[in-house]
Order: sequence, then C-alpha cells, then structure tokens
Amino acid sequence: MELNTQGYGNIENIKSKIIMKTIFSFLFENKKLELLSHNKKLQKSFDLTLEDYKKFNHRYKILDDNGKGKEYLINTNILLFEGEYKNGKKNGIGKEYNINGKLIFEGEYENGLKKNGKGYDNKGNIYLTVENGNIKEFYDNGNLMFVGKYINGRKWNGIIYDYNGIENCRINNGKGYIKEYGYTGELLFEGNYLNGLRNGKGIEYYDYYRLKFEGYYINGLRNGYNGIEYYDNGKIKYEGSYLNGVKDGSGRELNYYGQYFFNGIYRKCKIFDGTMKNNRSKYLELKNGIGIEYYDFGHIHFQGEFFEGLKWNGIIYNYNGEKEFEIKNGNGFGREYDYYGKLIFKGEFRNGKVWNGRGIEYPTIDELYGLLSQENIFYGFNYNKGEVEKNIFYYTGDYLEGEQSGKGEEYNWEKKLIFDGEFLKGKRHGKGKLYNDNNILIFDGEFFEGKIWKGFGKEFNKNGKVLYEGEYSNGKRHGKGKEFFENGVLKFNGEYLNGEKCGEGKEYNEKGILAFEGY
Repeated sequence: MELNTQGYGNIENIKSKIIMKTIFSFLFENKKLELLSHNKKLQKSFDLTLEDYKKFNHRYKILDDNGKGKEYLINTNILLFEGEYKNGKKNGIGKEYNINGKLIFEGEYENGLKKNGKGYDNKGNIYLTVENGNIKEFYDNGNLMFVGKYINGRKWNGIIYDYNGIENCRINNGKGYIKEYGYTGELLFEGNYLNGLRNGKGIEYYDYYRLKFEGYYINGLRNGYNGIEYYDNGKIKYEGSYLNGVKDGSGRELNYYGQYFFNGIYRKCKIFDGTMKNNRSKYLELKNGIGIEYYDFGHIHFQGEFFEGLKWNGIIYNYNGEKEFEIKNGNGFGREYDYYGKLIFKGEFRNGKVWNGRGIEYPTIDELYGLLSQENIFYGFNYNKGEVEKNIFYYTGDYLEGEQSGKGEEYNWEKKLIFDGEFLKGKRHGKGKLYNDNNILIFDGEFFEGKIWKGFGKEFNKNGKVLYEGEYSNGKRHGKGKEFFENGVLKFNGEYLNGEKCGEGKEYNEKGILAFEGY
C-alpha cells in the first residue's frame, strides 16, 4: 500500500531520512504516523500514522500495488473517488462521488483530467459528457449549456448557450464577453473574461436578474474602488473598495432597509477606521484600530485595541459599566454580552476571538423572542423585569474560532440534555447521542454536518428499547440493518436503500417466527 501525501510532495521521492524526520516532527508535534508504502525500508524509518496525516489535507488517497486507489474526505470514511492512478494522478477508469455518496462522474481520466465519460446531477440526470477531452454541459431541461474545452478547470475555448439552447457568446483562448448561467437557466454573471477568469468590468445577479454586485474583477475576484453590492431586495448593501475579493479601503455599509450603519475604512474586510451605528445610537467608533464598542443606548462594552477587526488589547465591561475582564494579545477568560447587555457566552478568548476552548453558550434576547414565543409564553424570561434568567443555556463544551467544535452537550430551554457528542464548525459531526425532550435516548451513532449520517447507529423507542440498528447514509437507513418490534423481538433483518427495505432480507412476526425470506 502507498500513502500519497498530496499537497506535501511525494514522500517516495524524498531520500533523506533526516529531512523527513525533521519535517514530520514539526508538523505532527511528536504524534506518530505509520507510512503505508511499497518501500519497506522507508515505512520502517518513519513512525507516522494515516489518521494523523488526514488532519493536514481535505482529502487523502490510498493506492494499492496495481495502481488502483480511493480518495476520501478528511476525517471521514466518505468516498470521493475510486479508480486507477499513474504517477499519483488519475489515469484510466474511475468514478467520482459527492459527499452524499451520489455518483457525479464516471469515465476515463488522463493525467488527472477527464478524457471520456459522463457527469450526473443530484437527480441522476446527465449534465456533462466528455469525449476525447471535449466537454458538453447541459441545462436541467436537456438543452446545451456549453460546448468546448477546459484548461486547468477553466472554460477556455467554446460556445455558451442560453436556457433555450440558443448560442449566446463564445470564449476564445480564455477571453471574451461572457455570460454565466446556472443549471436551471438563471443568469449568474455577465462581463469580461481573461485567462478563463472574470477580469475587468462585470455584474453578478441573484435569480430573476436581480442585481447582486457590479464592479471590477482581477483574476476572478472583486477588485477596485467603485464596487457596489446589493441585498436581494435591490437596496445597496455596500459601496466602496475591494481588494482580492474582500472589502478593503474606503467604503460605507447599509442595512437591509437602506439605513446607513457604517462609513469608514476596511482592512481585509474588517472595520479599521470609522463609526458604526444602528437606528438609535452609535455601536462602534474606531480610529487606526483603537476604539470603543457600545451596548444599546451608549453603555461601553469594550474599550481598547482592535487587530484585523478583532478585540486584541483592552477591557470588556458588563451592561452596568463594571469591568468584567481584560484581553491581552487576544487572549483572556470571561463573559461575552450581546448588544442589549444579555449574557450569551462564558468561556475562553484566544487570538482575539471569543469562544475558543471550553465555554457555555446562552440564548440571546432575539432567540428568546423569535423562537420561544408561543401564545405569549416565554420560557426562562421574566416578562415584568425584562431580564433573562442567567441559568438558561443550550450548549456547553468546546469551541474553535467562535464555533462549536469538539466535545459538547446541547440542552433544551428546560435545561434537559438533548444531544451529547462531537461537533465541527457549529454542527453535530462525529459520534453522538440524541435525546428527546424527556431525556430519553432515541439515537446513538454517527452524525455528519448536523445530520444523522453515514455509518453505524441505533434508534430507540420511548422505553429505551432498540427499534433499529445498522447502517445509515444521508440521514436514512441504508445498507445492512435490523428492525425490532416495540417489545424488542426481531422484526426484520436485511438490506435498506434510502430508508426503505430493498434487497435480501428476512421478516419475522411478533413471536420471532420467520414469516418471509427473499428479495
């Protein structure tokens, strides 16, 4: 077996053991990684593991001795590609899948590029064909979208058609005045192309030709002094300078209703110099990165230094003007409040960002009003005093970069545990247990991006009895599994497809006697 470390060079081609050990000791900080390799001497030389390698790339590749291999999504067993390789690149027959496990392309590859084959949409319809490197793309109505060639993943030479199949524009050697369309025919962009990318003046659209952005581009990214971004209601969201795709330089920002709330200078999309306000009062004043952030009605929330838009050195105050804690070089431990002075987080600050490390997250005023109001009942809200009970929280656990990541627990508004498990970027991701409002376990298994996902899991009834145990995919029973009656007696043992029984299986009655066997 060979581990192809795409993105870090070909390990097989690096001869010096000293260099290898130095590189990997730095990257993995004494973690161990076992190299899977044809070269047994090399494998013995470096004590490294595949699991640790996965942390350094969005996908990883495992090849066998005859050139066949598979690629997987980072930190998962989700298959993205399976097929033939040569010199570390896709060469020969192969198949690509999306993260939902659906086939999106099958055919022949040459030097990592598609040579012959078909591409599929989420419904299994063909939207792409490749013949000797020549590509045809189709709309969902079956009409041609594009005919031509790509170079380095960019349209290079060919014809672009509108939704009715009528020729609209041409691209020659990556240049031209181009219109980009979505799969269902909506116009996404029109403007100048150079080197297969947006370059020069252009316009972006929401659906139904509603303006999204107009301005200038360099190498596919928004750039220049006169860019205008719009909300989907047609009102201006931002007008000013862009650099490499983000706000940078002088500009002003407005809310969804057209009311101005910031005018000043941005640095890398972060506010650097200027004044921000809501419809009642000032919210933030900055001068060369030094400033004051306010609560509603003028109470000081933070005073000190900002770095790239983050609180870096200074003091955070509570709504009563009392010092809560001090941030030094972006680090600290304390409490975070919303604009109205409501406690929303208690935990660690790291690198200028709240919510890093362990912490407890509380509901905001808006969440209490927006999500919990039913027939004028507000859970945990003292309606007379206008205060929120401080013992209400819905998450406690690990954070990274302001998002729930790591081990954590979620609670309902009555402080009953509803989920206990792993999180990634604010979503349930990994192993976890799901409970109902009465704190009874209803699912134990694998989650992916907030959903019951791909892998082994168990469902339980209200009495704690197993209803189903087996495999899942895309949140549905998929693969081999067993289903049980409420009394725990086996009901079905067999195969599932997209949540339905499909394939070979056995069915039993409530006494456990075999009633059916077959397909």
